[in-house]
Amino acid sequence: MLRIYQTTILIIFTFLSAYARQAQPDGLVTMYSVEELHQDLEYLQTSLIKYHPNLFTYQSKVAFEKGFQEVREDINTPLTENEFYRLVKPLVSAIKCGHTELYFSDKYLTHHIPNSYPIDVFVKENEIFIIESNSAQIPVGSKIVSINQIAASKIIEKLKVYISSDGTHQNGREYWLSRNFFKLFEEILAETPALQIVFDYNQTQKKVRLQPNTQQYELQNSFEPLLSLQYDPNSEVKTATLDISSFDKRILKQSGYNYNKYLKKVFQKIQEKDVDKLIIDLRDNYGGNDINAIELYSYISDKPFKFYEKLSLKKGSKRFLKFPYKLFFPLKKDTETQMMVYNGHKGLKFLSPKKTAYTGELEVLINGGTMSAATHFAAKCDNSGRAILAGSTSGGAYTHSNSGFTIYRKTPNTGLQLFIPAIKYELYLPNKIQEESGIQPDIIINELILGEKTAKLIKSGS
Repeated sequence: MLRIYQTTILIIFTFLSAYARQAQPDGLVTMYSVEELHQDLEYLQTSLIKYHPNLFTYQSKVAFEKGFQEVREDINTPLTENEFYRLVKPLVSAIKCGHTELYFSDKYLTHHIPNSYPIDVFVKENEIFIIESNSAQIPVGSKIVSINQIAASKIIEKLKVYISSDGTHQNGREYWLSRNFFKLFEEILAETPALQIVFDYNQTQKKVRLQPNTQQYELQNSFEPLLSLQYDPNSEVKTATLDISSFDKRILKQSGYNYNKYLKKVFQKIQEKDVDKLIIDLRDNYGGNDINAIELYSYISDKPFKFYEKLSLKKGSKRFLKFPYKLFFPLKKDTETQMMVYNGHKGLKFLSPKKTAYTGELEVLINGGTMSAATHFAAKCDNSGRAILAGSTSGGAYTHSNSGFTIYRKTPNTGLQLFIPAIKYELYLPNKIQEESGIQPDIIINELILGEKTAKLIKSGS
């Protein structure tokens, strides 16, 4: 469970991109035989079946096998790595698991520098908006009609199938597509670096030829801390806002945080200030370590709680757990599911709230970037009735996720890299759950503010 947080986005020199293209990375020029490609396809399918803990929640086994068979039949001539990737990545995305990913080979990623463009976009449903522009050609607030004569709605439809995200809802896919739009467009749809863009601005359509960046520039984001507490003593309702951008212990440690000590200090302060309302902001929190999510919940729960119902994995997965952790990872076979069950996790037991736990009015903010352990926390808050949720549908699924340690596999010929989550986490949710795969907020928030580097959330009413 990884947390990728934005600081300064450095756009690469164009001459480096040009150099990389002249060098032509192996993924673009090396041809692999039909036999080699079939071998790699079989390797991917076998690895997923052998190690993925929850392969058939959102698609049937028949559909899974049919997808691989159709691709196998389509491979009847030699292909490059890039061409092979375009065929097989949708098979991985169809699992609808945000922690299951397929990447290009190390060699391809080392030598291929993607182009960058002087605009940033925000994708919502079937529309693409310009939210920042360093080009005099396209103003902020424009809506893209087409790129290279492909309609915006068709672009979104084509690219979404290459995005791994939990469940059937689209908010997580739109979130990732917004942040990786031009990289993905280049990998899947672009034929030349220059883009023919038709856009609508003030009800007038214009057409421009947009070239990749010709110079180095920076898109400056505000440097926001990973953990922060803001208190408004002047409001009628004494309100505190706790922003938690990551649960990843490695990232938190590298940024100088002692997470447990920080929470202890924060909730002591909240108690001292006699706060009437607490807002916990988990927008753009991609998750991290589930223990950190449990620790936070212990500071807001008003009664003893249990976080997880079951943690299960395939029999052969334990060998990928690093030493010495595998020594303290006892497994027991579930005779009903034939899966191996891990019973040593802290979250499987009932836990008591902290002595300084906050029990007042609570609101939790979520969006398409709320995933993994952050979604676990939000789901527990919703299911227990402990908090009001505001924002947009979470990127992570409501009832479960597949995460834990990662199983890494590399195809023998093209070198495509497959990352498989080892453990299926099932949340303990004793009350009625929502039917949608993502968490639906109680208060819908408008996500789009044109003119910002990222589309931030604004409250539309509460």
